[in-house]
Amino acid sequence: MRPALEERMAEKKFVVPEILPILPVRDTVLFPGAVLPLTVGRESSLALVNALQGEEKMLGVVAQLDPRIEDPAAADLHKVGTLAKCTRP
Repeated sequence: MRPALEERMAEKKFVVPEILPILPVRDTVLFPGAVLPLTVGRESSLALVNALQGEEKMLGVVAQLDPRIEDPAAADLHKVGTLAKCTRP
Protein backbone atom coordinates (compact mmCIF):
# COMPACT_ATOMS: atom_id res chain seq x y z
CA MET A 1 0.00 0.00 0.00
CA ARG A 2 1.21 3.52 -0.72
CA PRO A 3 2.46 5.40 2.39
CA ALA A 4 0.09 8.36 1.83
CA LEU A 5 -2.91 6.01 1.62
CA GLU A 6 -1.79 4.17 4.75
CA GLU A 7 -1.57 7.47 6.62
CA ARG A 8 -5.05 8.57 5.53
CA MET A 9 -6.52 5.20 6.51
CA ALA A 10 -4.81 5.33 9.93
CA GLU A 11 -6.24 8.81 10.56
CA LYS A 12 -9.80 7.83 9.64
CA LYS A 13 -11.68 5.75 12.16
CA PHE A 14 -14.50 3.78 10.57
CA VAL A 15 -17.59 2.88 12.52
CA VAL A 16 -18.91 -0.28 10.91
CA PRO A 17 -22.67 -0.70 11.33
CA GLU A 18 -23.83 -3.74 13.28
CA ILE A 19 -25.92 -4.75 10.27
CA LEU A 20 -24.09 -4.19 7.00
CA PRO A 21 -25.99 -4.27 3.69
CA ILE A 22 -24.32 -6.56 1.14
CA LEU A 23 -24.12 -5.61 -2.53
CA PRO A 24 -23.45 -8.65 -4.73
CA VAL A 25 -21.49 -7.78 -7.87
CA ARG A 26 -20.84 -9.74 -11.05
CA ASP A 27 -17.39 -10.15 -12.59
CA THR A 28 -15.98 -7.41 -10.35
CA VAL A 29 -13.64 -7.41 -7.38
CA LEU A 30 -13.32 -4.31 -5.24
CA PHE A 31 -10.02 -4.08 -3.38
CA PRO A 32 -9.55 -2.10 -0.14
CA GLY A 33 -8.43 1.46 -0.77
CA ALA A 34 -9.55 1.38 -4.42
CA VAL A 35 -12.00 3.83 -5.96
CA LEU A 36 -14.23 2.04 -8.42
CA PRO A 37 -17.40 3.20 -10.15
CA LEU A 38 -20.00 0.43 -10.03
CA THR A 39 -22.94 0.22 -12.37
CA VAL A 40 -25.95 -0.98 -10.43
CA GLY A 41 -28.46 -2.68 -12.69
CA ARG A 42 -30.62 -4.99 -10.62
CA GLU A 43 -33.67 -3.44 -8.97
CA SER A 44 -32.74 -5.03 -5.64
CA SER A 45 -29.21 -3.58 -5.82
CA LEU A 46 -30.52 -0.14 -6.78
CA ALA A 47 -32.94 -0.25 -3.83
CA LEU A 48 -30.05 -1.23 -1.53
CA VAL A 49 -27.89 1.69 -2.67
CA ASN A 50 -30.80 4.16 -2.44
CA ALA A 51 -31.60 2.97 1.10
CA LEU A 52 -28.07 3.53 2.46
CA GLN A 53 -28.19 5.81 5.47
CA GLY A 54 -25.78 7.66 7.67
CA GLU A 55 -22.95 9.99 6.88
CA GLU A 56 -20.59 7.24 5.73
CA LYS A 57 -23.11 5.16 3.66
CA MET A 58 -21.23 1.91 4.35
CA LEU A 59 -21.91 -1.41 2.62
CA GLY A 60 -20.22 -4.70 1.90
CA VAL A 61 -19.33 -5.46 -1.72
CA VAL A 62 -19.02 -9.18 -2.45
CA ALA A 63 -18.39 -10.89 -5.80
CA GLN A 64 -20.79 -13.57 -7.00
CA LEU A 65 -19.45 -17.05 -7.65
CA ASP A 66 -21.62 -17.39 -10.79
CA PRO A 67 -22.46 -14.11 -12.55
CA ARG A 68 -25.40 -15.74 -14.34
CA ILE A 69 -27.43 -15.96 -11.13
CA GLU A 70 -29.95 -13.13 -11.14
CA ASP A 71 -30.98 -13.19 -7.47
CA PRO A 72 -27.95 -14.48 -5.51
CA ALA A 73 -28.27 -15.90 -2.00
CA ALA A 74 -25.44 -15.96 0.56
CA ALA A 75 -24.30 -19.36 -0.73
CA ASP A 76 -23.85 -17.81 -4.21
CA LEU A 77 -21.28 -15.26 -2.98
CA HIS A 78 -17.59 -15.44 -2.17
CA LYS A 79 -16.91 -15.67 1.55
CA VAL A 80 -14.77 -12.51 1.64
CA GLY A 81 -15.75 -9.06 0.43
CA THR A 82 -14.76 -5.45 0.93
CA LEU A 83 -16.16 -2.80 3.23
CA ALA A 84 -17.05 0.13 1.00
CA LYS A 85 -18.33 3.66 1.25
CA CYS A 86 -20.84 4.87 -1.29
CA THR A 87 -19.87 8.36 -2.45
CA ARG A 88 -22.99 8.80 -4.57
CA PRO A 89 -25.09 11.66 -3.12
